[in-house]
Amino acid sequence: MTTPKRDEYDNYQFMPFEEASAPTKGGYFEHFVDYWWLIHPEKGLVFWNPWVQRHGQRVRERHGLGWPQCNTFRKSTDPVLPGCTLRQIHSVFVQVYLSDLV
Repeated sequence: MTTPKRDEYDNYQFMPFEEASAPTKGGYFEHFVDYWWLIHPEKGLVFWNPWVQRHGQRVRERHGLGWPQCNTFRKSTDPVLPGCTLRQIHSVFVQVYLSDLV
């Protein structure tokens, strides 16, 4: 059995800007203020969530998008994906699932 070929975006998940602009009703959120974000032009904010080949699932499979690709310092955020750019965004809300914090 051959392993399917993965592309460079397989270790990442994305959040559209519309979802990040304000918290939805209910739940807990992490609020990022004036962070530099790695941005995909069509998909939105970039989150690193590696695909674990041997298990056939993501590291954070339960709820979360993964680790946000952002930083308060521009030089600390590296545009690692082709076609992505850096942009400072004043306010971003990312839902946090308490069960993922354990």
